[in-house]
Amino acid sequence: MGEIRRLTLTRFKQIVQRQSPPAFGRHYDPGIRATRTEAPARSRPAQVWSALLQRYIHTLSEPERKVLMIALYCPWLFEFQEQRMLAYLPAPHPLTGHPRAAGLSLPGFRGTLIVAEELGALRHHPVLTVDGPEALTSDGTPMREPACWIGDHLLFLADDDGPFCVNLNIKATAAGFKRSDFEAGSHGDSDTPDPKAELRHKAEKIYYWDAGITTHQVAANTIDDIVVENLKVAMHWATPASQLPDDRRASIVEAFLYGMDDGSPPLEVMRALKLDQGLDEQDIKSAFYRGIYQRKIRVDLFTPVLFDAPLALEKVDVLELYKHWFRRSGS
Repeated sequence: MGEIRRLTLTRFKQIVQRQSPPAFGRHYDPGIRATRTEAPARSRPAQVWSALLQRYIHTLSEPERKVLMIALYCPWLFEFQEQRMLAYLPAPHPLTGHPRAAGLSLPGFRGTLIVAEELGALRHHPVLTVDGPEALTSDGTPMREPACWIGDHLLFLADDDGPFCVNLNIKATAAGFKRSDFEAGSHGDSDTPDPKAELRHKAEKIYYWDAGITTHQVAANTIDDIVVENLKVAMHWATPASQLPDDRRASIVEAFLYGMDDGSPPLEVMRALKLDQGLDEQDIKSAFYRGIYQRKIRVDLFTPVLFDAPLALEKVDVLELYKHWFRRSGS
């Protein structure tokens, strides 16, 4: 769950304006943008382009980006919201207003204030000190107003029963869920558990469960780095628009599948396609990596995908390994 840098009344109003309610697709605006002026001081902000959403996704750490690579690879994902504000007052379900949820009866959020009160932890709820001579209580002390927590990744998925959401709370390691964010650096770990941090994660889980949304705590060090790098490369090459018609791209994919069967490196297949069909090298590479990203070319993503070496057949499906991220509660 993200920390808000230099929270002022102006900054808080900006977050509320962006997130009340959160928009969908390319119109979504995260509560914290991945910029040096908004990201926490010791974070590592970055923006990742998503062809699905037609916008940049804002991440505040390397662990968030690793998880994002797996999430965007999932074909059941149709919407994604990062750095989402956890409403402190009652609020509608995240799917409210989305065309896929038309006609659905959706439970809403009770708000983090009610959750914190039930946990006996109102003193740990975020607050904002309102500055100015007109913002003083009767005894002359500054007024304090409720503020908000910010979540990591909210996934919008669809199965045979329709659309649903899953909340991912992300840290570098499992130990990170027992300490305050940025206490020992961006998403680092501390040897001493912080009861306040543990309580905050519990509050987030209850907050989302009120709306029927499951929360998973994801330790990024459990994600294979080679898988992440392979998906980064595949996504990079699959994103640019290609002038090739669909049937021509399909024939290129077929050529690479035949190459896998007889042990030919992708480089040899590409040379043959250039020679026989006069295809452009960039178009061939784009079709190849798009085939991997769209799960038509099922290679082993746990080993480096090299263009000058034979492709290894998939042994473990990445989405099968992380399937619990993409399931609705109770399934």
